Amino acid sequence: AGSCKVLESNPILESFGNARTARNDNSSRFAKFVELQFKHTGTFIGASIETYLLEKVRIVAQEKGERNYHIFYEILAGEDEREKYFLGDLTAKDFAMTSSSGTYDRRDGVDDYEMYNDFIKAMLKIGFSGEEQEGIVTIACALLHASNLKFSESTDYGSEIEKNTPSSSIEAFVKLMGFTEEALSKALCFSEIQSGKEVFVKPLTKRNAEKGLEALMKATYGALFSYLVQRVNDCIAPKPDDGQYSMAKASYIGVLDIFGFEKFKKNSFEQLCINYCNETLQHQFNSFVLKNEQKEYELEGIQWSYIEFNDNQEILDLVDNKLSGILSILGDQCKTPGATNKTFASIIYKTCSAHPRFEASRRQQSLNLFELNHYAGPIEYDTEGFIAKNKDELRKEANDLLLSSSNNFVLALANIINPDTGSNDVNNVGAKSRGKKKTRATVGGKFIKQLSELRNRIDTTYPYYVRCLKPNDQLLPDRFDPLLIAQQLQYSGVLEAVRVTRMGYPYRYPHSLFVERYFILSEKKLQDLSEKEASISCSALVDEILLQIVQLVSTKTFHKNNEFKSSSSLNLVTSGIQTGKTKVFLRKEVFPILEQLLHKKTAAASTKIQVRARIFLARTKQERKFKRLLRLQAIFRRWLAKKQKNKVRSSIMIQSEARMFLTRKKYERALRSVSILQCFLRRCVAMKKLLIEKEKHQAHMLMLWISIQSKARMFLARLNHERTLRSVSILQCFLRRCIAMKKIMVAKEKHKAQILRLEQKKDTQSGVSTTVEKDSRTVAIAEVSAKKNQEEEERIVFSEAAKSDSPTSNDPGGIVAATANSVMESNNDKATSNAGPITKGGKWILADRGKIGSLIEKDFSAVNDNEKKPYKPQGVVSLAASWLLADKETNS
Repeated sequence: AGSCKVLESNPILESFGNARTARNDNSSRFAKFVELQFKHTGTFIGASIETYLLEKVRIVAQEKGERNYHIFYEILAGEDEREKYFLGDLTAKDFAMTSSSGTYDRRDGVDDYEMYNDFIKAMLKIGFSGEEQEGIVTIACALLHASNLKFSESTDYGSEIEKNTPSSSIEAFVKLMGFTEEALSKALCFSEIQSGKEVFVKPLTKRNAEKGLEALMKATYGALFSYLVQRVNDCIAPKPDDGQYSMAKASYIGVLDIFGFEKFKKNSFEQLCINYCNETLQHQFNSFVLKNEQKEYELEGIQWSYIEFNDNQEILDLVDNKLSGILSILGDQCKTPGATNKTFASIIYKTCSAHPRFEASRRQQSLNLFELNHYAGPIEYDTEGFIAKNKDELRKEANDLLLSSSNNFVLALANIINPDTGSNDVNNVGAKSRGKKKTRATVGGKFIKQLSELRNRIDTTYPYYVRCLKPNDQLLPDRFDPLLIAQQLQYSGVLEAVRVTRMGYPYRYPHSLFVERYFILSEKKLQDLSEKEASISCSALVDEILLQIVQLVSTKTFHKNNEFKSSSSLNLVTSGIQTGKTKVFLRKEVFPILEQLLHKKTAAASTKIQVRARIFLARTKQERKFKRLLRLQAIFRRWLAKKQKNKVRSSIMIQSEARMFLTRKKYERALRSVSILQCFLRRCVAMKKLLIEKEKHQAHMLMLWISIQSKARMFLARLNHERTLRSVSILQCFLRRCIAMKKIMVAKEKHKAQILRLEQKKDTQSGVSTTVEKDSRTVAIAEVSAKKNQEEEERIVFSEAAKSDSPTSNDPGGIVAATANSVMESNNDKATSNAGPITKGGKWILADRGKIGSLIEKDFSAVNDNEKKPYKPQGVVSLAASWLLADKETNS
């Protein structure tokens, strides 16, 4: 769990301490030393982090192509509660501290939104409370708004804060920080001067007010960074009260992550401190390397002399000497009232001009510049801002402003800025300030002290050095810039370390490895030896090699150093080869000689091997050629034999094909003749059978036709008979009905006559009063009798017509029979007419159909009217004839 918290602290420190520079998108702008602590059992129990020299000037100024610290861009990209911090729709382009360089993104593809989420998760895992997280984000957002504050000159030669700042930044800043606009204006635009017991207020110029705001921003951010480091240490440090961590640490591993050598177009106080730190670490590295070298020489028991190297102690004395060092002079100038950067420059020109590592030409002196010759090369520094940056001092008014805040988190940062203020009472702080003033340590003095402690800590450990090289400035893969890499090797001290190492015995081989590599230079068999035998054989091998070196030098085949001009002076020391207790040490001059001897031996051996190999290859090649030739001959002979065999086979195949063709033709002719004959015979037999079947079929069809005709005739006869029978039945029924009705009418007439006679008798008795009625009745009776006479005449006419065909014409049955005969005869006649009369043998039978219908209508109307008249038989005949005519038309 402790190791996880140490890892989780990286996103927090990187967000507040890393920024994009011209060469690195995630450059660490502070140095840190992480101490990983372990128990005697090797169990990890905790860690501690110590930071050095945070680059606070980046808060207010960045070079072109650089960004401010990552946290500001991450908040603008990932914060959800934007209204709470007065961000709204603002972006990095809307704040002066994030837009001054014109660079807003990262070239390494890292998303600020994702990094902000990682930052929040890291604070939760480490143990930051919700109030602490809110306070940290609040201070960062307040600094964003503070960068937008602008000042204008007032009428009293002073300055004032402009009210029309972008997006009301002044309102957001004072609300986030927890004080009023009046207090802010008083702290930034005015200065208090104490003279005895009186306090005078002096207005500040616009430039001084802007510097005061920048100092407030830098001090607040530096205190916030220190607070984060302190809280991270509280979370990851071992806890002695806990039983798990009750035992004190047994050992630790220290990891120093520090900035490299820096050289920009304009180098200021920060670059001087960084390069001084690298000079100190390089001096420690040189001492460590030489110390290890000398210690190893002593353990191996070889003869050695002191190694000379370019010591950089001079540059260290030039910077940190207590009397004449640049940082010491700078510290004294910070304590001197009225000191400026120009006076500081003039003092170092006078004090350090004779130093071999210090240079300042007339041009440089006119511009307050000076140059130091570091181990990595000369660097020119600009003294502008040296005193202010070294003081890193916050004005009393600004400090009182922070202490008057209503935000508890801001008060905690104010106590970090000025730890001497134990109370939040502003008056108490003012009273203390009027007392004896305590000297405040400068940034340079603090850094020298921290660096000294760090070096002492490194001296108590066994260090391992890791140098990080950047292959190119374009951040592209598989691309190496040789000039850039060489420059980084020089600035990181690697080339100097290699040079120092090469001054001693840079090539070292254990006895076994030396024998394994150079055994070919000996005439004896020195392979597969034990460790003790390898040491003995190694001494003998070194003696043989030394003799070969003497012979090589005497023949003047190799001559590069004056030490090898006289063969008599050759020994183990001067030849640069010595045998230690476990290793063989070689100087850089003798190593090429050994390699040349080894190359000659290996070249001779390789020549012999090549000869044998070439013989083998030539013999193998010749054998392959001979085998291929034999194979080609066999293939050619087989081809000739196959060709001859194919010729014989072709002639035989042609003959067999010709014979087969002729035989097939003869067979096909015979087969065709037999097929024709068979077809003819089969046709004759089939024709005979067909004729017989045809005759049988004709007879059968004739019988079938006769049967069909008889059936048809029988059907037609039956149909005509059924029609006639049905017509006669209908007519008989109708006539019988008519006869019955006639009898009924006669009975009715008789009854009516009786009633009439009775009424006449009554009328004769009634007298004259009924004379009129009698006359009317008499007229009616006369009309009835007239109608009866007419009907009787018509009946007589029909009766005479019927008598001409039947002797029984007076009988109604005879009338029916005559009518039925006329109907049957008319059915056999094809010439019929609905409009004209029907004739038979020139005799009239039936009147017009329309007339017959009218007669039937009159006949039945008279019956329905109950008139006193006899039945008219001619009406019955007309009705029957009309019905028969209608039936005939329907059948046709």
